[in-house]
Amino acid sequence: MKAASWRLAALFVLSVLPVPAAALDTVEEIEACMKANRPTGSSIQTIEMETRDRVGATRSMRSKIYWQEDDQARAQIMMRFEGPPDMRGSSLLMQERKGENEMFMYLPELGRVRRVSRHMMSGSLFGTDFTYEQFEWLQGFAENQSSERLPDVDLDGRPAYLLESVPGGEGSEWETVRSYIDHASCVLVKAEFFEKGAKLRKVLGADPAKISLEGEIHLAHELVMRDLRDETQTTVAIEDVELGADISRKMFTKSELERAGR
Repeated sequence: MKAASWRLAALFVLSVLPVPAAALDTVEEIEACMKANRPTGSSIQTIEMETRDRVGATRSMRSKIYWQEDDQARAQIMMRFEGPPDMRGSSLLMQERKGENEMFMYLPELGRVRRVSRHMMSGSLFGTDFTYEQFEWLQGFAENQSSERLPDVDLDGRPAYLLESVPGGEGSEWETVRSYIDHASCVLVKAEFFEKGAKLRKVLGADPAKISLEGEIHLAHELVMRDLRDETQTTVAIEDVELGADISRKMFTKSELERAGR
């Protein structure tokens, strides 16, 4: 069973539909369940990110992620770093668009807004183990991907759906991506990223035991992205989330991206 495209939840915010897990059968149903994971209207998340290199050295970063739907129910995201001092003011703006999404970044040392082009998508997202392409993928912005449902699997005693997808974007560094979705919650609990030649390069994991219910939203309070080749990893921890936040539409503009970084 295949689908033309697939969506995942907003970054680090994972939720469920009130649909019995047994009712989900096709790729389309599973994708619809995950797509509905997006917060309704808007949200603000405060996150702590810790990177660890192969010798064990760590670096911590703190940021806020602002999320809002526009009048056409398309997502807009602003990510702003608050620390450490050398990262303060660094920001990323992503806007869901028909055809090709738009992504812009601002670094205080550059002093200007720069568009993230397709050939930059495999680059590291602010020094973490997430790439710009993976950030876009996690937001559910990726289009024109072909997905197939594989036999369900057991992850530490919990049944999970398994989808295998072929990225459709131009110049993707991934040959295939496998997504493991928890039966009980429709939460993405694991993802495997394969390079050309079917070589497993990165693994994203969320501990189901650390998923809690906040209102109608299930939150994975910790995610870990591991780079198997470079022997590095990035841990993401949610410190706070505000659903239905009052956010000005002006927040999601290139002028605001630059202004906030000064």
